[in-house]
Amino acid sequence: MQYCTKTKILIFIIGVVCLFSCQNETTDFVENPVKAYSDTIAANTAVDALYATGLPQLYLSADQEYGIPLAWGSYLSGLFESEATQGYFPALEKQNLEDPSVRDLAKQIYTSCFDGIEAADTVILQIPNTSGFTPAEQAKLVGEAKFFRAFNRFYLIRTFGSFPDERHASAWLSMEKAYLKVEKDLLDAIATLPEKNFQENNSHVTAFTARALLGDVYLHMSGKPLQKNKYEQAAAILRPIIRSEKHHLAANGANETVSAINTLRTTPTNDEYLYVVYGETSLTRASFAFPKMAKNWENVKEHVAFNAFKPIQAFMRCYADGDIRGKDRQYFHTFFKVKDEGKTIFEIFDPAPYFWLASGTDIAASNKQYWGIYRYAEVLLMAAEAIAHSEGVTPETVNYLAQVRARSTSDSQIELSKQLSVLSVNKFIEEVWLERLRELPYEMKQLSDILRTDHYPVYKDSTLQFVPLQEAGTSQDKLFNKQSFFLPKPTP
Repeated sequence: MQYCTKTKILIFIIGVVCLFSCQNETTDFVENPVKAYSDTIAANTAVDALYATGLPQLYLSADQEYGIPLAWGSYLSGLFESEATQGYFPALEKQNLEDPSVRDLAKQIYTSCFDGIEAADTVILQIPNTSGFTPAEQAKLVGEAKFFRAFNRFYLIRTFGSFPDERHASAWLSMEKAYLKVEKDLLDAIATLPEKNFQENNSHVTAFTARALLGDVYLHMSGKPLQKNKYEQAAAILRPIIRSEKHHLAANGANETVSAINTLRTTPTNDEYLYVVYGETSLTRASFAFPKMAKNWENVKEHVAFNAFKPIQAFMRCYADGDIRGKDRQYFHTFFKVKDEGKTIFEIFDPAPYFWLASGTDIAASNKQYWGIYRYAEVLLMAAEAIAHSEGVTPETVNYLAQVRARSTSDSQIELSKQLSVLSVNKFIEEVWLERLRELPYEMKQLSDILRTDHYPVYKDSTLQFVPLQEAGTSQDKLFNKQSFFLPKPTP
């Protein structure tokens, strides 16, 4: 017994000696102090900065020569084109992902998203050590930061297939591990953020915003290439948004000028929006809402760059006759009154983004702009898809899809519900995909939807159909290959 005791004491002494020896050899060893913000004002300022850092800032970015960076997926899908003659669009149109312009775009997205991630990391690290907050206040601010970390990371997954733990790391996480990090942050955010709508919360993200993002994440995890069945979880996470009645579909007015679309176009405070990015830039998206030839028109020429988001003809055929979303001066426009000197003269052009004329019917002088990230319409469509996959075509799923469709067509919700309720699960889900195309062009999720569903929209036999991706080609008759779904990873 004495021998064992002496042995333990000897081992302990040796360990202590080794510890001090190691410390003496490390001459630059400095104990890291506890990091904290100087006061609550500095902490709140850091959280507010997350709303204009990283991906939120990218949503407002535009370039005079290249156009809209975050439209890259829409270009690569083949469903949208641009009048840009240089930069990433011509390369993306040809699926040439090795082009230097595409690599530059990939680096821009990667850098911006990591700016957002690292800013969120700092908030998450320092808020708990900052004095002056109640535990609930601390939890809310950390919840906002975790939302933004997840928001930026999810976009990296959609863009590159994954992300590394650190900006300059050469090893990237598996797609599943990357998704799990995003999921955990959003579950934490949902538990700590207020259950208010976006405007009630002073244009700060809420538990419902985080739920919408997590529902989107679960749909992507469920589809290709990961194929983890998360449809039941998606339904469970989205239902509380709907049942809260904190958000609603925007209503149509007396005529098409005050349609729901035009209300959303000009009113970012409408409670259909669950999250809106606000900002000021020197070049607004309105500059890309007209064709290049508008530079010759007296009343718009000084503001015009080019049409940077032109839907191809096959895409516009997704709108059935009578669908207001396919009509002029709703999502898109095809004519503009140039002069009115005793006679009316209109210029006619290919569809261009009317929705980007956010301040009225003309290009606004103000550089203030906004971008709606999640809308209640998308929540209903995500829920309809998730529930159909997990529970079948139920009255609930039919109701959600019919609400969105009825707003834009002359058919009543009751009649639409009758038509939808008799569909098979697969046919019903395709109707949801179709409605996503119609309802969400400016969310620019066409490519990620094509990837996760493994189907591509093709117009044939006088109707828009979804065909297996391996059988599909773009408008340039170029078959997709698996390398086409993600941008090239930047090298450290």
